[in-house]
Amino acid sequence: MENRPVHLNFLESVFPAEDEFKTAMLGHSIECHGWVGRPVVVVPSPLKKFRFLALSGRHRLAGAKSVRWDIVDTVVLTPGTHLSVDVTPEGYVLRDAAGSVLEKEALADYLRSWAPEAADLVAPEKQGR
Repeated sequence: MENRPVHLNFLESVFPAEDEFKTAMLGHSIECHGWVGRPVVVVPSPLKKFRFLALSGRHRLAGAKSVRWDIVDTVVLTPGTHLSVDVTPEGYVLRDAAGSVLEKEALADYLRSWAPEAADLVAPEKQGR
């Protein structure tokens, strides 16, 4: 794993940001306070050199793009036998070592055995009260 700042123009999320309100609130927060919090977990794009696919932070990325933020902190994972990215007509698909599709909800548990730091970053953040 490698920590690296990446320009938003070189990032694309594997999973879509589905909550428009959350995206707008995060965009406003980023505009006011900057990029705060944990880095985004990414893998190199299988299609484009020097481009990355985000495995976490989909709403933060969408919010940052909406306010024309420039650079975000990332943790870069290297795909290999344990994790691969396929391109389909519908978009990108993550696969585990057996070739099975990895859904967003199962990603943290899957990463825990070989990339525990990334697993912690992919897991949903606990909300304080």
